[in-house]
Amino acid sequence: MTEKTPIQEEFVDVEPKGPGAVLRQGREARGLTQQAVASALHLKLHIIAALESDDFDHLPEPIYVRGYLKNYARLLRLPAEPLIEQYLASAHNSKELPEFIPPPQEKKTNVGPQNKIVLPLVAAAVIGSIILVLVMDNESAQETIAVTPAVDTKSDTNIIQMDMGAPPANPGDTNQMPESGGKDTAVQSAAIATTQNVEIRQGVDLVLTYETESWTEIVDATGNRVLFGLMHPGDTRKVHGMAPFEVLLGNAQGVTIEYNNSPFDLKSRIRKDTAKFKLGKAEDN
Repeated sequence: MTEKTPIQEEFVDVEPKGPGAVLRQGREARGLTQQAVASALHLKLHIIAALESDDFDHLPEPIYVRGYLKNYARLLRLPAEPLIEQYLASAHNSKELPEFIPPPQEKKTNVGPQNKIVLPLVAAAVIGSIILVLVMDNESAQETIAVTPAVDTKSDTNIIQMDMGAPPANPGDTNQMPESGGKDTAVQSAAIATTQNVEIRQGVDLVLTYETESWTEIVDATGNRVLFGLMHPGDTRKVHGMAPFEVLLGNAQGVTIEYNNSPFDLKSRIRKDTAKFKLGKAEDN
């Protein structure tokens, strides 16, 4: 018998690691929270936590987990294939892909000798009924044509001549228009344009400039998400909405904000390189 050396025992005890550590490090490097990733991928928070902790026993079938890993890697701009390979090689991955079960084939009904005789008889009866209906409709149409009296063309001719002989209306009357009509129309158009301009001016303008990558989510007072996603260095985003705004910024140190053409003090709102705060007041709209 051969005894295991300490090196061999250490090698045997090593288990393949899953992709959770890579995902967690990539998320933290971009200043994102698990909740921000869950919102971006439209997943529940416990799924993101399970992916980062390699807790695959609390995740659905592998076919879904592969999709989660692929989308998560795309969000962090990481290659997805190595993460999927780590997941498949993980000791925790004990679930199998669902087997494909072919649908049951429909049984063909045998046509017996009786059906071969009955079907032609039914078809012949249907065709005969259709021919009978067509013949009866044709006869009724001919009777209608024969009963219809001739149209008196003389009366129509007289009517046309009477219309031709009527004097035309005075063109001077038709060309006269009330002078106040044009002024009223102009006043109404100006009022509509003024109302439209007032509606367009409602709300607040925001300008965000990025020097680093930053996960950004901004929701205005109406619940409309005016900005959402991962921004990159050199990006400038101009948004318009109703104040106050709910703002979430990752890597907030590299972001500057202008609120209605005025610089906004963002540094006082940053906590651990992340900023989450309310911006503006309803009176600013």
